[in-house]
Amino acid sequence: MKVLGNELVYQLGIEPHRIIVVVVATVGIYLAFMILVKLFGSRVLTSMSASDAVIIIMFGAVSGRVIVGNPPTLAAGVVGLATLMALEAAFGTVRRYVGWSRFIDRRPVLLMYKGRKHVENMQFAHISNSDIISAIRKAGLGRFQDVQAMVLEPTGQISIVKSGQPLDNAILADARGAVELCEQIEAEQREAEAAAAEESSGGETRVESRGTAQQPANPPTLDLNPANPPKDSN
Repeated sequence: MKVLGNELVYQLGIEPHRIIVVVVATVGIYLAFMILVKLFGSRVLTSMSASDAVIIIMFGAVSGRVIVGNPPTLAAGVVGLATLMALEAAFGTVRRYVGWSRFIDRRPVLLMYKGRKHVENMQFAHISNSDIISAIRKAGLGRFQDVQAMVLEPTGQISIVKSGQPLDNAILADARGAVELCEQIEAEQREAEAAAAEESSGGETRVESRGTAQQPANPPTLDLNPANPPKDSN
């Protein structure tokens, strides 16, 4: 019975000095993970392919092993989870009151706008063309033109606003590359509308000039007023 009790304590308990080790390891792996996500982008948080799923599973396995340590006991796991929750609550408070979210979180990235891909942002976020097509299919859309805006969120998820829906400028104000791409597309649309209006007005002018050229000259009129009879030359 004593042997069983010692085994239970060994497998489920934790020595007092290991509590500090677990807390420090949890804080370290948490900060390291946030720095890596900040450097390599939120693309690593989403599962778009088989390799992404493998990476996410490996993240969990490595982090769990580092946090719990050896031997991996129940008490060590509880201490690690409690530390993670405390860290998340602390950083949530920092985001809300201190305004450090721009240093902690990554900005959303605009991937598409009005059916046009933002190639530079796709390269920045490590998003491939197949990822774009997959996201469009998941949204139940069948054409690129059906996408009014596609944004890679800081969480790694892709959000899509369908064409035809109202879209305020404030929705995309914080997205990377949104201002430049929107201004470029709107400028091109204005140029196209101006060119179409100019072509239309030019066609109307040609039609009017052609009609004026075909209109016959006014024929001479005869004075049939009996009060003014023609004079005799004799």
